[in-house]
Amino acid sequence: SPDYIAAYYMEDMRHLSVEKVMLLLLDGRHRLMKEILLSKGTANSSWVPVRNIFVEALRCEAVYMILIHNHPSGYPEPSDADINLTRQFTRATSFFDIRLLDHVIIGDGEFASLNQNGLV
Repeated sequence: SPDYIAAYYMEDMRHLSVEKVMLLLLDGRHRLMKEILLSKGTANSSWVPVRNIFVEALRCEAVYMILIHNHPSGYPEPSDADINLTRQFTRATSFFDIRLLDHVIIGDGEFASLNQNGLV
């Protein structure tokens, strides 16, 4: 659940001065197979190569993925770039039969779930 994910990653990511993007790869029973650091960016952005994500997911034979990243501002409201990345992932996952379950944004003591916001 997004609550569990946010609780687990909150203390590690809430005070970072740069954006950090993580990918969780899960099996068919929603068990964690692998955690991958995708990008460590700047104070307000990070670049995530979508192609590389799917290479890793296919290599692990993942069935589900969850994206996680922080907003150094402390405010977890999804940016246009966050929404566009999520939509790009959602479209791409259909080609590989890997489902994006959520994109969780960590702020300072709060989080946003793009799945709960209806964007996944």
